[in-house]
Amino acid sequence: MNSDKSLTKTTIFLHWFIGLAIIAMIIVGYCMDEFKLRSLYPIHKSIGIILFVFILYRVIRRLIRGFPEHVAEMNSMENFVSKAVLWVLLIGTLLFPISGMMMTAGGGHGLNVFGFELLAPNVIDGKRVALSHNIHEIGEEMHKILMIVMSIAILLHVAASLKHHFIAKDATLKRMLGKK
Repeated sequence: MNSDKSLTKTTIFLHWFIGLAIIAMIIVGYCMDEFKLRSLYPIHKSIGIILFVFILYRVIRRLIRGFPEHVAEMNSMENFVSKAVLWVLLIGTLLFPISGMMMTAGGGHGLNVFGFELLAPNVIDGKRVALSHNIHEIGEEMHKILMIVMSIAILLHVAASLKHHFIAKDATLKRMLGKK
């Protein structure tokens, strides 16, 4: 069980695995869009679906167990911002792959994980046909907005971690690294 002094290995693993994976997916997604790297789309989508399973587990676990207690003293504004950013990160990590799947499935592309078909593409007379143009568009817009919101939230989260470690010199970052 997580305590104010230490976190479970599962909590630490999920934090770093999902956090670093989301950062990598944002960078790859940006590069795919900016440089029209179409060959990366199947890999990006497959990793996103796999990541969704870990994210869903983490979100359910977090809702059941709650957030770990802070190890640092914070004023009311810092406490509010900290909680707001943590909720944005938690909800955003869940919505990111959902919006990607909405975009892909709604566009008629189907869903697959490295060739294993979860939802067949919608092909009629040899042409891909959107299942729902609206779902595709909503997913696409959500994905774009989430890229910006999540990038900002991640930067705030990293900045706060560095502030705790180097300026406040408390145990916040050490705890997330599994150190006492």
